[in-house]
Amino acid sequence: MLGNKKLVQSFLAFFFLLSSYYILRPLRETMGTVYGDVDQLFLTVFLIMLGLVPAFGWLSSNLSRGQLFSVVFRSFSALILAVAYFIYTSPEIPRWLAGSLYVLVSVFGAFNISLFWSLMADIYNSESSKKFFGIITAGGSLGALLSSLATGLLASKFSTAALLLVAVLLLEVFLILVHRLNKEQSKTEQTTESKADGSIFAGLKQVLANKYLLLFACFMLLGKFCSTMVYLQVLDIVATVEPDIDKRTAIFAWENFVTQIISFAFQGYLTAIIIRKIGLPFALSILPIVLGAGFLSLTLYPSLIVAFCLQVTQRGLAYGIAKPSKEILFTVISREEKYKAKNFMDTVLDRGADAASSKLYAFVSSSVATSSLAFIVLPVAFAWSGVGVLLGFKHKQLSKN
Repeated sequence: MLGNKKLVQSFLAFFFLLSSYYILRPLRETMGTVYGDVDQLFLTVFLIMLGLVPAFGWLSSNLSRGQLFSVVFRSFSALILAVAYFIYTSPEIPRWLAGSLYVLVSVFGAFNISLFWSLMADIYNSESSKKFFGIITAGGSLGALLSSLATGLLASKFSTAALLLVAVLLLEVFLILVHRLNKEQSKTEQTTESKADGSIFAGLKQVLANKYLLLFACFMLLGKFCSTMVYLQVLDIVATVEPDIDKRTAIFAWENFVTQIISFAFQGYLTAIIIRKIGLPFALSILPIVLGAGFLSLTLYPSLIVAFCLQVTQRGLAYGIAKPSKEILFTVISREEKYKAKNFMDTVLDRGADAASSKLYAFVSSSVATSSLAFIVLPVAFAWSGVGVLLGFKHKQLSKN
């Protein structure tokens, strides 16, 4: 009974978290096209991550799990409300404000979603995660699907400030559910709720000292490189084809909507079957193969239709299969590593890969034809797939132990 209640609360919590994020996400993409130099924004996000890491480390050392969630999420809510106020009082969105919103939402996605999955990896073991992570992820996809649909329909009718306010309200509902989840979980633990001691920079040391985590970091960096190449090329195509800002927001919202339909089709039932039938190692190799082939198609036929299809396919598979598969990998590490090493990789390492990949994209785009990127992305995608297979077999070995 308690397990069912925990699953329902986890499902609903992720539903409201991604409902909030997927209202913010199309606004972020639109602000990226307004600002223009997305590689600069990626670098800014990475530098801010480096600055936030010591603060997060101190919070994780001195606050309980429930307090940590409250402080982190409500801090983001306050910043979102501040941006909403400036947008509401400005006759048009200045470039600095567009860049600020892009950076804020990017940091939000890295920190907060990572923190949620740290909690999930903490309260579910390796066996139960294979059964339930697909269902929990489906809750997020359902929230993302509905919020993307609403944003796509209402983007031209409601102001950006109003959409930001709705996102903050949804975050408050998420926090209520997380507090209940923490309360229920604490009843089943033999000891009092532990705090994550030390700075999150200790995560770097843990990654370097653990072959499994080092292999995972390699897998993540290869995947991030490939997905960033696709993302930036899609942004360039949309900015070229559609000059109207509100219509760009609608395009990105509809893209998210179709993505979540694909994700939801997998997560509720198919993800668990796929992982059981073909195994985690080969489940981790599906996205790299599809993305590599899709990027080649986009290089040969750089149109809005091909870009839209590639983006929704690779993101649908990322959230439908790759994301729950990746989170299962963390169930065999210690609680300390779940909050230190995992969050280090999901924040600093993730955004660092974004920054480096975007600089390479900007260099290639300004120096030679973007079609040359295919000669870089394809071998990287192949290596990404191979590392995924190795990582899956390593997880299987650790699970037995």
